[in-house]
Amino acid sequence: MSIIVECNCGEVSVHFATTKPLFRLVCCCADCNAILQWAASKRGHCFYPAHQGIDKLYLENSLRVVKGEENLRWVKITSDTVCLRSVTTCCYSSLFVENLSILGAKI
Repeated sequence: MSIIVECNCGEVSVHFATTKPLFRLVCCCADCNAILQWAASKRGHCFYPAHQGIDKLYLENSLRVVKGEENLRWVKITSDTVCLRSVTTCCYSSLFVENLSILGAKI
């Protein structure tokens, strides 16, 4: 059994070997909201409401890209942000975040 994460258009599919999250949280930080607003604008959509809680699952680094690796990019919204986020180039879905301030190098 695994957790499967796919982008909005289905061009990217990633499997995590684990089914048990390390933890789950609702994040309201400026970085999460800013990257999701940016991604929505790239798709020609509004991100509404402008500031909202983002539901996040933190998993062990056990991912395997099954489809669409060429469509994954890692981006930082600003140079001093603590979050490195994976965004797809096919539909600008935000799939993963690496936040070194929480647990170290985890996706």
